[in-house]
Amino acid sequence: MLSNAEECLSQKTLHRHHFAMLRARNVAMDAHIELKNWNEALRYGEENLESYRHQYQFIHPSVGVQLMRVGKLYNYLGNVTKALEIFKEAHQIISVTHANQHALYQALRELLTGCEMELQIGNQRLPLDGPEVT
Repeated sequence: MLSNAEECLSQKTLHRHHFAMLRARNVAMDAHIELKNWNEALRYGEENLESYRHQYQFIHPSVGVQLMRVGKLYNYLGNVTKALEIFKEAHQIISVTHANQHALYQALRELLTGCEMELQIGNQRLPLDGPEVT
C-alpha cells in the first residue's frame, strides 16, 4: 500500500490539495506509522494538515483530528513543546465540534495534560553538573 500511495503522490497530475492526494498521503502516513517511521509519517501529516485547512477553511472536526495526529507524532519524536502547541490548536477546534464527554475530547485533554506535565517536570529539573548551592 505504501508504494502505491507514494507512486500516486509522485504523479503531479492533481493539485496537492485534491482529495485523492489527501487520501494517498493519509495511506502513506498510516503506513509509516505502522513501520514506526515517525519522521516520514510527520512529513505526510504536515502536508495533509495544509490540505485539510485548505479544504475545510472553518472549524471542522477533520482538521482537529489531523492536528491531534500531527501533535502525537511530534510528541513521539520528543518535541513536546511543538506537540503542546499543536494540541492547543486542536483543542480550539475539538472543544467546539465535540462535547466535553466525547472520547475524542477526553483523549485530547489527556494528551494536553501529559505534555504540560512533561514540560513542567522538565523545567523543574536541576542540572546534574551545576554549581553547588549553599
